[in-house]
Amino acid sequence: MIRGLAAAVLLLGLLAGTPAAGLGPAEELAPARWPSSIIWDPTLPLARGSGPILPVPYAPAPAPFRLTVNGQRVPFEVLGISALPHEPIEIAALEEPQLHGELRFSSGAARSLGPSRWIWTAPARAGTYAVLVRVSWVLKPIQLNLFVLHPYQRLERGRVGAYAIGRYNPVPLRGLPAYLPPRGFTPVSRNKP
Repeated sequence: MIRGLAAAVLLLGLLAGTPAAGLGPAEELAPARWPSSIIWDPTLPLARGSGPILPVPYAPAPAPFRLTVNGQRVPFEVLGISALPHEPIEIAALEEPQLHGELRFSSGAARSLGPSRWIWTAPARAGTYAVLVRVSWVLKPIQLNLFVLHPYQRLERGRVGAYAIGRYNPVPLRGLPAYLPPRGFTPVSRNKP
């Protein structure tokens, strides 16, 4: 009975955003004082959209909270982002700043910039990696599938591994930016399309 009462007092304190006296580290659990969490999880899988498989029209689920990546709004609960090796990516949850945020990532490095703001740095190796962002009081997370590109400058004889890429003209066709060389290429293999 006492244990149940203590848990109820602690829960009420957390919901009110105030520490529950005499119950230990409740001050550290109050939402207004929660720091951002950074969790390395090498088992974090890539996410696929929650929509149905074709031929039914796919409707991506909207983002359950406001999140930006390098200042650009993330509109969906699952989104693909590209980066070059070692490139820093700023991730910010735009809910009330006192809310606790959690950044979980499968590879690379991360550091906190404050509550619900982080810099994730892409790993050195090209590939596909997962980053999951949660904020307190929001049930669904947002997952970013990060494609770390094989840089264009590192092409060897016009190839990425076994794949022939060829060359891009140094001057784009008709001066159009769409014909500039890409920043990089997404590696593919028989096992990981």
